[in-house]
Amino acid sequence: PAPAPAPAPAPAPAPAPAPAPAPAVGASEVVCTKPECDEVPPITTVQNVLNGPVPGKYHLRVVIRHVTARDADQPATMCCTTCGATVRGPLSPNLKCATCDETMRPQFMLRLTLADNTGSLPVILYGEDAKQFLGLVPTAPSADVRALLAQYAAPRHVIDCCIASYYPSGAAQTRVRYQVVNTRRLL
Repeated sequence: PAPAPAPAPAPAPAPAPAPAPAPAVGASEVVCTKPECDEVPPITTVQNVLNGPVPGKYHLRVVIRHVTARDADQPATMCCTTCGATVRGPLSPNLKCATCDETMRPQFMLRLTLADNTGSLPVILYGEDAKQFLGLVPTAPSADVRALLAQYAAPRHVIDCCIASYYPSGAAQTRVRYQVVNTRRLL
């Protein structure tokens, strides 16, 4: 019997696609924020952030597609700075944490959906980073916060921001979170 023909060599893997270029700011667009990272990385795309290493720090130029607060009527919530516990309801300066008995403080807790031409990214806007991004304190009237976020989300308004990717403590390393960090309000 004749020997079996040698198997055909496996095709070479396709090269990885080049990263999509970062979107440029057009003449009619208004940049609302400025990143203030120690080392600002080059602008990248949402797709590159989603496929990038974790933990990581990224620089995005995006628009806000959607904003939600934990409580629709109050964009800030009471948080314990020791254990991280949160309480919904009115902001109260004398509220004690039920878990560790420390005094709780009002903190912004917002979720934004950022988008560019490569995709969308759900991010957290929280604590001191939220105060810097919004240029407001958590006890500011809710109407002022909503008006500012509506201005940020207006057509042609671009958010130039730093994003940190990380795994939440205690969570499986399959669930990545993204948070706006070190980004200052310009408007």
